[in-house]
Formats: sequence, structure tokens, C-alpha cells
Amino acid sequence: MRRLPWSDFVRNHPRAHLVVAFLPETGEIGTPQARAKRDVLISTIRQLVPLAVYATTIVRASGQAEIHCAFADEAAAAVLAATMKAKVVGRYTGYASQRRFRFDDAAAWALRGALPPSALGESQRQRMRESSPETATARAKRGLPQSE
Repeated sequence: MRRLPWSDFVRNHPRAHLVVAFLPETGEIGTPQARAKRDVLISTIRQLVPLAVYATTIVRASGQAEIHCAFADEAAAAVLAATMKAKVVGRYTGYASQRRFRFDDAAAWALRGALPPSALGESQRQRMRESSPETATARAKRGLPQSE
């Protein structure tokens, strides 16, 4: 597996295969929630296609936050796209293939829950706890501490 910085990847792979996760609840690209969702996708990619050459970035496209996952190999992109039930689109210029899926909070939590514990690093687990949609009040009602 080789995850590259976005700028290096696009320079070396000008006709990459793009899989886009659009984040309906997140308008800003620099939020902990957007980064936590990106980290879950990175962990998923590592589990599904461990030898893939890829890059990820968080962007705002048409006013909406999106996570772009670009792959050098079409088969690797197809594996992630199939897993996430992404649909073929034609809205991003310059890519050999492109697919897009909705990645809301519920989908991110479900995907994170499906990953083995070893797939997420401590910083990723912390970000997911911080971005939890569950409020402090709801946690208190269940008898849970403010943060686990």
C-alpha cells in the first residue's frame, strides 16, 4: 500500500480513478468530523486494497465538503466504489473514471464499526469519539462518561 500526498499523486497519475464521498452534514473542510471520516475511508482502503497506490484529500465542491480518493489502478477504485455503493458520475474533469457516494455520519459510524480494532490508530479513534453525533446529554442518560 502506498498512500501519497495529493499533489504528488495527481502529478504522477494525471488520469487517475476517482471515488468521491460527499459529506451532507459537513460544510467546512477543516473540521474534525471531515478528517475523522477521511481517516475511516483511509482505514477501509488499507483493509480492502492493501497494495493500492492512492491519495486522499478533503475539498469543497459546489459548496459541499467532499473526500476525494484517487487511485492509480481502476480495480482498486472499483473495490472501494462497490463497497460504498458509489454511482458512476461525470462531474469531475480529468479522471479516467469517477464514482460518488453519500457518506453521512451514520454511514461513517457503520463503516468504522465494521473495521477491526487494529485498523484504526489511536488518533483516528479519538477523532471519531470527538465527532460522535451522540450528545453529552444522551451519553449521561445512558450512564456513560463525557468521553470514553
